[in-house]
Amino acid sequence: MTIRNAVELFPTLQNLTRADKLKVMQFLNYRLALRLREPERVLFLAVPVSTYRSLFSRDFAQSSVQEYQVKLIVYDPKIEVIVQWQS
Repeated sequence: MTIRNAVELFPTLQNLTRADKLKVMQFLNYRLALRLREPERVLFLAVPVSTYRSLFSRDFAQSSVQEYQVKLIVYDPKIEVIVQWQS
């Protein structure tokens, strides 16, 4: 079986707006829709390294990531590289 991936981007923490805060819910809804439509695909949430360090490294955020089985890609937007792949 071939596994295909999909990626949802999360903005940097400094630029968070109300709409951006809804991205998490949007991500979960998108993951459900993708699972229903294309169950072989795996959805990753891509976050800038600055956001990961300031938000996703907190205990509560890590617990949420684990509880909801969120797969993360941490990237550096300045040099356009993946820093961490967390599945």
